[in-house]
Amino acid sequence: TFKFSLVDSYLFLGMIGFWALFIVAAADLLISAIRARAPHPLAHAWRRIGEHHLRTERWAGGVMVMGLLPLVTISFSFLQALAPLLHAIDWDPALADWDRWLHFGRAPWEWLQPLLGRPAITSLLSMAYASWFFLLYGVMFWQAFSRRDRVVRMQFFLTQMLIWIVLGNVLGTLFLSGGPVYFGRITGLPDPFAPLMDYLHQAARAWPNVTLSVQERLWDVYLKNGQGGVINGAVMAMPSLHVAAAFSLYLVGRATHRVVGWAFGLFALPGDVPLGELAQ
Repeated sequence: TFKFSLVDSYLFLGMIGFWALFIVAAADLLISAIRARAPHPLAHAWRRIGEHHLRTERWAGGVMVMGLLPLVTISFSFLQALAPLLHAIDWDPALADWDRWLHFGRAPWEWLQPLLGRPAITSLLSMAYASWFFLLYGVMFWQAFSRRDRVVRMQFFLTQMLIWIVLGNVLGTLFLSGGPVYFGRITGLPDPFAPLMDYLHQAARAWPNVTLSVQERLWDVYLKNGQGGVINGAVMAMPSLHVAAAFSLYLVGRATHRVVGWAFGLFALPGDVPLGELAQ
């Protein structure tokens, strides 16, 4: 199981990497040609590819970083799957109470529902939420092969390691919870999030919601966890790695260029505010 998971990780990484590097390289060639006001854009592009994109130092460093990434992600996933064996999933009631206390006696989704409770808006937010994974890996490729600012590059990858290890494995195990989606299934208590889930399923009949099917697949994996001696996976909602990863994109974007920072900030906003509850 481990062998095939590792192979699949490298295949997936190669697919994402091809498109990420293609998009970044194409954007760089276009911008450089415009800035240089090159009379022969194709000749300018070939020259820049040879002088800038195919440098041995760039590829050696990038391949080394991205080659180690699947080992890190598989280690994180394996430790995450072990979490229920180390700590009971018992933090959901306390976290729900704290959430209502922080938001003046109501759950955040109740405040946001009158504004965002439209099937079309919910569908767009679910797609933005689901795209964080591909965007995160795209930025990882960008930074792995970038030589523009070595300090920013190192800060970004150290931040990713801290997010997945400290927030994901350590704090995720200490504050183990399923989140609003699985509140009733895990706790057996009256589910305060049942109206939210009813709305999401009703809205999905009009506009697609890509997170709902993912939620059910994760739950099926969780139920099979440990059966037959196989460690499959676990549900883990707190702290939110989606929020942390999206905010890390904002930080690296802001350190690169103001426009990039604003773009990543706008992307992080819907994941940080309404979908932190809707999709975990």
